[in-house]
Amino acid sequence: MVNFTVDQIRAIMDKKANIRNMSVIAHVDHGKSTLTDSLVSKAGIIASARAGETRFTDTRKDEQERCITIKSTAISMFYELSENDLAFIKQSKDGSGFLINLIDSPGHVDFSSEVTAALRVTDGALVVVDCVSGVCVQTETVLRQAICERIKPVLMMNKMDRALLELQLEPEDLYQTFQRIVETVNVIISTYGEDEHGPMGNIMVDPVIGTVGFGSGLHGWAFTLKQFAEMYAAKFAAKGNTQMTPAERCKKVEDMMKKLWGDRFYDVDSGKFVKSASGPDGKKYPRTFVALILDPIFKVFDAIMNFKKEETAKLIQKLEIKLDADDKDKEGKPLLKAVMRRWLPAGEALLQMITIHLPSPVTAQKYRCELLYEGPGDDEAAMGIKNCDPKAPLMMYISKMVPTSDKGRFYAFGRVFSGSVSTGLKVRIMGPNFVPGKKDDLYLKPIQRTILMMGRYVEPIEDVPCGNIVGLVGVDQFLVKTGTITTFEQAHNMRVMKFSVSPVVRVAVEAKNPADLPKLVEGLKRLSKSDPMVQCIIEESGEHIIAGAGELHLEICLKDLEEDHACIPLKKSEPVVSYRETVSAESSVMCLSKSPNKHNRLFMKARPFEDGLAEDIEKGEVTPRGELKARARYLADKYEWDVTEARKIWCFGPDGNGPNLLVDVTKGVQYLNEIKDSVVAGFQWAVKEGVLCEENMRAIRFDIHDVTLHTDAIHRGGGQIIPTARRALYACELTAEPRMMEPVYLVEIQCPEVAMGGIYGVLTKRRGHVFEESSVMGTPMRVIKAYLPVMESFGFTADLRSNTGGQAFPQCVFDHWQILPGNPLDPTSKPGQVVMETRKRKGDRRASLPVWPKDSLSDISVGRTHIMGGIKQEQSDAFHQPKASHSADQPQEEPKKRGWPKGKKRKKVLPNGPKAPVTGYVRFLNERREHMRARYPDLPFPEITKRLGAEWTRLAPNDKQRYLDEAEREKMQYAQELKEYQQTEAYHITSAKIQDKRIKKEDTPSVIIGTSSGSSLSKPSDLSRFDIPIFTEEFLDQNKAREAELRRLRKANIEFEEQNAVLQRHIKDMYNAKERLEAELGQDEKRTQALQQHLMAIKHTLVNSLSSVPLPGTGETASLGNLDSYLTRLSGVLEGNPHKHRALLSQLCEVLSHLDSEKL
Repeated sequence: MVNFTVDQIRAIMDKKANIRNMSVIAHVDHGKSTLTDSLVSKAGIIASARAGETRFTDTRKDEQERCITIKSTAISMFYELSENDLAFIKQSKDGSGFLINLIDSPGHVDFSSEVTAALRVTDGALVVVDCVSGVCVQTETVLRQAICERIKPVLMMNKMDRALLELQLEPEDLYQTFQRIVETVNVIISTYGEDEHGPMGNIMVDPVIGTVGFGSGLHGWAFTLKQFAEMYAAKFAAKGNTQMTPAERCKKVEDMMKKLWGDRFYDVDSGKFVKSASGPDGKKYPRTFVALILDPIFKVFDAIMNFKKEETAKLIQKLEIKLDADDKDKEGKPLLKAVMRRWLPAGEALLQMITIHLPSPVTAQKYRCELLYEGPGDDEAAMGIKNCDPKAPLMMYISKMVPTSDKGRFYAFGRVFSGSVSTGLKVRIMGPNFVPGKKDDLYLKPIQRTILMMGRYVEPIEDVPCGNIVGLVGVDQFLVKTGTITTFEQAHNMRVMKFSVSPVVRVAVEAKNPADLPKLVEGLKRLSKSDPMVQCIIEESGEHIIAGAGELHLEICLKDLEEDHACIPLKKSEPVVSYRETVSAESSVMCLSKSPNKHNRLFMKARPFEDGLAEDIEKGEVTPRGELKARARYLADKYEWDVTEARKIWCFGPDGNGPNLLVDVTKGVQYLNEIKDSVVAGFQWAVKEGVLCEENMRAIRFDIHDVTLHTDAIHRGGGQIIPTARRALYACELTAEPRMMEPVYLVEIQCPEVAMGGIYGVLTKRRGHVFEESSVMGTPMRVIKAYLPVMESFGFTADLRSNTGGQAFPQCVFDHWQILPGNPLDPTSKPGQVVMETRKRKGDRRASLPVWPKDSLSDISVGRTHIMGGIKQEQSDAFHQPKASHSADQPQEEPKKRGWPKGKKRKKVLPNGPKAPVTGYVRFLNERREHMRARYPDLPFPEITKRLGAEWTRLAPNDKQRYLDEAEREKMQYAQELKEYQQTEAYHITSAKIQDKRIKKEDTPSVIIGTSSGSSLSKPSDLSRFDIPIFTEEFLDQNKAREAELRRLRKANIEFEEQNAVLQRHIKDMYNAKERLEAELGQDEKRTQALQQHLMAIKHTLVNSLSSVPLPGTGETASLGNLDSYLTRLSGVLEGNPHKHRALLSQLCEVLSHLDSEKL
């Protein structure tokens, strides 16, 4: 039964010091949801007997079926703390009632965006770690996210039942496992966090102060050192001193906690704590954590699981555990669960740890404000956030959208940081693209309703003050995913969340029934709202693309789209990967681009980023909104930029914050700032759709070296400058050795040692490589870390498990981008194939261009000559008017005065033969020419032909294919008719005449598109070589690029040969050094053996000499086994009282005088 009401929760909301907003974060399958059940059962929301099995926060059907959390779920709980426990809270408090707003988040890496959204609205995090598997890759990822958001962590080591029942670890081994996990977590915290003097103070986890818990979420029991310290503090307290104040009791318990961890030991006989592991008599003492905490737990497990009923009954009585009548009849694991839950209830221990050690909004918002708010730190909104002031203007951040039972509508889920939000309040709804002072992405609307999120249910609530988590109704139609809600007119946005993963896997979707397209579009809008990470894109070709973090993420998104959002059957493509375009060298030439009116010129170059700069931009170390001088100094110090250039960064791109930079390196140029907006717009366009295959660019710096501008502003507007800047940027990329970048996963694989062979085989086959291999202490498991390209990851899990007998468990997380080896301009290389496939998928016209072999530059030149000759011949045919004769009864047509030639009919080569076919391009020209004439009657013929050529270039592939197909059909028909004609007598007579004329004529090029002569008549198939689109500029550019590429390759080959020679010399030197080191090592080993032999000889001599000198009191004599301790005690006796043992000293001197000094 729920032990609180909504009214109680509303009352406690006003007590800001007694609110705890916290997330549960961990690696997948480490037990977050089962552990959360213990907290929920403590609040009375579910029965305690079902805690660990219900998974109350897994609200979706597929979450229950798959046994993984997919969406983060919030729940509010009321908890009463006893007076004694209140004394442990060091921060301010107001009464004994506490409101805990808990968010259970997913552990799978594909759903990391849900973790980010959860962390943004919380102040503390319960980090759950499986004590058998240890700290895994996703544990580190989510912990790093938490620390970057200034979230204070506490640690819970889960699945202790596995360590005891499955691995059957010894108590000391289990302690060492716990110690390693605590150290690993603290290493991560110290790596990514600030020092203890930072704004958060010391956030290291430490069992001694109670920020580390131990237990089993599935069995429902847990403890911190505080629980046992309270038991033993009462036991070891002096008799008669039972009446202690809470503060005195707190001091006693804290002193006891210090003794229960680390290198503190317990003398069972005397009941005293000691600092040494062994006593003066050599007796070994057990560690206090082992003796006082683990031993009782081990005894309970041993008695119950081995069915020792008498011993079990004694233990239950001694531990004062009261079992229900039903529980007393149980045995084995069910009885173990019941006993441990009654003795060490998990909900109690965890709620105490959360309330005592996690910060309240009052505490947390003081140091989180500067990270949360984009505006000045001293305006009204910032001060309201910093002070968590309910009377200040409303400042609320919406971190995600939660689907409602009403199809298509969403609750806006977020946190109130300042002021109060209430039903009917008129607010400013600001999207992520809002800029203060402008009205873009801004709406003024009232809040329809405020609700309290309670896991699977929602509860209406009238108003919610700052420091609390809330859901809003009616806001979803004005925000896409996230946003800021405020009542302060001068308010800036809250900072946008930074995700730890990227949407690098894409799939195309379309409706099976074309009539359902509007439903698909609406469904994609809803899907985009429901998931913080997913991207829904419409390509220029009209294709609908869904981009996600991985295969599982895409699978869930497609399922939601098909079943919940669009509710229509879908056709899905195979998943593909997002790539990035980059450069590997500085532009080889200065790139010049002229504006369409020829009055403006831009001179630019491109160069690659320094290593690490792109990552710094993505992490937020270098931002467009940062302080200008600080950013310039950072770039100068870390990446050796010129400070002047670093201060003249015009923009980041794409989207204004991406990892590409546009830098002004000009000096004294007029009107430059007037074209800045236009150049920036062209830059954003270019870097979002690169020249190779319209993928985003990455890690490229574009430098503007010079500009020549028209003095009249009307001639240098956006229409002139934007396309000019785009062309210049594309040229910069193409002249700077362009390359393709692919995303790479960091793969962590856990498997038994016997199955490791299969892992290496699968990774090698998929271009992966292992960079770290380690063992999990105390288990037969090995952990392998490797890098795997995302494009090779599809089906990786299934392949891995089939090669390891299902024993390997991989976890893939996006790690970095790497250059795909090879030249993307070479169609035979891997990057070249990727470029062509991407172009084809996007409907890029360049995907159908003919590709010249890279080693046939002469062929390219010849091909260019033929095409140019054909064009000139065709143009000359078009310009010359035919001298057509007219019959007497047919009036002569008046010549046109508009400058249009009538057009010359092509003369048949074979007068009686079939009509030669025309190409698809010529068909297009013939069809469109009359339309163009009617539209532009005064336009000269060459200009019309030029425009039609440009129109053919831009024509969609499907439309272009129609003309090509018709030409192909006509060509096949012509071939058939020509074959029949060649069998006739007329063909042979005509061929002979043509041959005679050719001999007489001068030998000149006679290549005319659409005609044939000589041997081509006998080979109709040769006609197809002219049936290509005419793209003269592209072929000329391609020819130049090929020649430049060949020169670069030759130069690179010479450089590589020189480097190879240098490397060979280095290898030879290293081999010589290795041989020298091996020789020295052999000599050292011989010397070591000789020293060991000499040492043993000395020991034998001493034992033989001292065998007649017994120790006073014990009578012990020297032997090889006790020589060291014998000499130590003998020295102690003689130094302690030399007068008393004068006889012994004389005897010792006599013995030593007879020693053979040569033997020593």
